[in-house]
Amino acid sequence: MHDTEVTSIADRPDQYHYWFDRIAHEGEDALVVSDAQLGTSEIAGHFDSLTELERVPYVAWGRTIYQPIIYLGTHFRAH
Repeated sequence: MHDTEVTSIADRPDQYHYWFDRIAHEGEDALVVSDAQLGTSEIAGHFDSLTELERVPYVAWGRTIYQPIIYLGTHFRAH
């Protein structure tokens, strides 16, 4: 995404584990994008709270094909 402030905090390893300085963002709030299938169990422990803000349906030919959920995560914990 060409933005160093965008990252992944999932438990599975990926390049963001090397690019993102978690300690530098300790205590910050963040927008978190997930979906109903993935849920928030992997990331919930990294925030004091996760509040659902919006569901964004992707519709094609009159059918919702994907619906990510945007959350506000407050007070990021780097652990």
